[in-house]
Amino acid sequence: MDDASPFADLKLLLLATDPLARAGLVAFLDEDPRVTVVERAAPEDISDRDLTGADVLLWDLGWDASELEADAPEMLANFADAGLPVLLLAPEAETGLPLWRSGVNGVLLRRASARRLWAGLQAVAAGLRVADPELFAGSADVAFHESFPVALTEREREVLALLAEGLTNRAIGRRLGISEHTAKFHVQALLSKLGAASRTEAVVLAARRGLLSL
Repeated sequence: MDDASPFADLKLLLLATDPLARAGLVAFLDEDPRVTVVERAAPEDISDRDLTGADVLLWDLGWDASELEADAPEMLANFADAGLPVLLLAPEAETGLPLWRSGVNGVLLRRASARRLWAGLQAVAAGLRVADPELFAGSADVAFHESFPVALTEREREVLALLAEGLTNRAIGRRLGISEHTAKFHVQALLSKLGAASRTEAVVLAARRGLLSL
């Protein structure tokens, strides 16, 4: 059981205005056989037909998202109507935070780590909301962010308690009778759900939300 992949296969629709950005993301995503990019396009070229057959839409807003600000809300509404969860890659928090407030499924910064991107894709595909912690730095929305309900599985709660003890992934695996790889997956899922950039921050945020007693 521990050798099974913890990630579900994903079919992605990739949007990016910059063709070089599209090519770079496709090259990165193609490294994992569990991910299939079913369509890639510039936002203005997308059609309703393209929205079928994908599990998640990954939209790279580029470094200058000003040209998309007028069209983005209507496009996001169309994606929501199609039942397609969207993960946005925003250039800066100033761009990403208003989109998060609008109710989009997920917003990460373009400089997010590969680990955070993988976890974010899986989370939005599972119906969760994802936000880069940097979106809320110095923002009044931090109170909303910390109070947003987080649903943890029983296993994730067990892993969270062991994180609070300072255990490594290997030690967590030994304690729970699972592989180190599976323990790492649960830790990554916790970081994504809590919007945490580190294991320590995950413990702090979980305690603030009443998910953990320290």
